Amino acid sequence: MKHWFTCLAAACLALLLVRTAQARELTALEIFAQLPITLFENTPEGLSEDEKLRLIEQGSSEFWEVERFDADRLVLVSRPFGETRVMLRVFRGGDRLLAALGTSGGAMCALELWEEDATGGFVPANPPEDPPLSDFLAKGRKLDRSLSPALMLCLAEDGLDVRPLFWGPKGLVDVVPDRDVRFVWSGSRFEKTVRDRAR
Repeated sequence: MKHWFTCLAAACLALLLVRTAQARELTALEIFAQLPITLFENTPEGLSEDEKLRLIEQGSSEFWEVERFDADRLVLVSRPFGETRVMLRVFRGGDRLLAALGTSGGAMCALELWEEDATGGFVPANPPEDPPLSDFLAKGRKLDRSLSPALMLCLAEDGLDVRPLFWGPKGLVDVVPDRDVRFVWSGSRFEKTVRDRAR
């Protein structure tokens, strides 16, 4: 009985390892097929499940088309004018496969992070911790106390850009930060980088 249980446990472990390996070999388009369409609620065009299926099978739907894709990237552009872009970027390495789905093309962006689970499926992943506001400001620079900062993560080719937004009593206030803050994929995790902005 003990031998039978050990064999069963070994078989289950082998199956999980095979499924995980298969997930690591998935292309960006195949991963997109597994993800929900919730991110598209942040776009003017939206996306239905039927449209998503047409996108995957035919490369275009009523409001979207595949601009380009390879193993690690899928770029969708809105039709007919291409005002909205959605990119899926696959980050491989370490002990997990991470997929980032994000919008671009405007002042605001939306982002979802997904990681593979033990069955080869995808579950929501935690974003990196918010950097302190001081990372964005030159030493000694102080902001008006009436401003309330908020940070927005946006998808970039090699990682995540952090965009600070500053809200005042009458709405969004244009404040130019002194430094750019990014999370760059190192091959196994996101690492924070802080650089002075070019003047």
